[in-house]
Amino acid sequence: MTEQTAEQQTEVKTEQKPGTEFVDFADLPPEVREKVEPRFKRLYWNLKEHERALVDIGSRYKVVEDELLNLKQNHVNQKTEDELTGLRREKIAALERADYVRAAELDEKIFEIKAQPKKAEVKQPETTEAQLGPTEMAAYQMWSGQTDQNGNLMRPWTQKTHPLFSKAMAEVHAVGADPRFSGEPVEKILQEIDRRMGITGRPAAQQVLGASQTRQVDKKIALSEDEKRVARRLYRLSGIVKNDDEAFDRYLKAKGTK
Repeated sequence: MTEQTAEQQTEVKTEQKPGTEFVDFADLPPEVREKVEPRFKRLYWNLKEHERALVDIGSRYKVVEDELLNLKQNHVNQKTEDELTGLRREKIAALERADYVRAAELDEKIFEIKAQPKKAEVKQPETTEAQLGPTEMAAYQMWSGQTDQNGNLMRPWTQKTHPLFSKAMAEVHAVGADPRFSGEPVEKILQEIDRRMGITGRPAAQQVLGASQTRQVDKKIALSEDEKRVARRLYRLSGIVKNDDEAFDRYLKAKGTK
């Protein structure tokens, strides 16, 4: 019965697809099923509740963020208007005492403020991509664009239209804020995000290939100078590999080029 259960577990892992759940307790002994099934369902329910809570928190955070931005924008606008009012009053006073030079200077200041309203606008929050440097950006783009053998995205939740996009971004920011990952290579950070989003197994940079770490990359494939520079910074300078050739190989594997 133990071997049969192991086969069933293997089958479950093989047939399960992202976004689906498959559990079968039919072949378990009644006394085992009586103990295991309720516990599993309770844990599964808690997991789904946690997932729904994360999505809800993401939605609420966006609403609060928008409200705060509006308040900040109103504050900036009011501050600008107060400044203009003060300049106008000072200009009137200058004209009353026939100080036309000072009045002209104040006119110029008023004109500058009115002509450049964008400088007073609130800076919108940066997206995940905008917060990344060139090296991290290259790694993130390769990671989010990796596909499986059928050409489907392995991480569809990195797309803004996906229902789990908010949850994925919450995990990205959570890992970025975790002191345990401070100074870690980008590859390790992406692996942790994969783990939190339910993708486990081989490293993130190799999942798209479906091959082991010893698989050789075609050396005839050429990289541009920009790609070589990114590969060096991403893999060699961060200490993941020891030389440029290994860095280029890892870059090609991560890129999905055979």
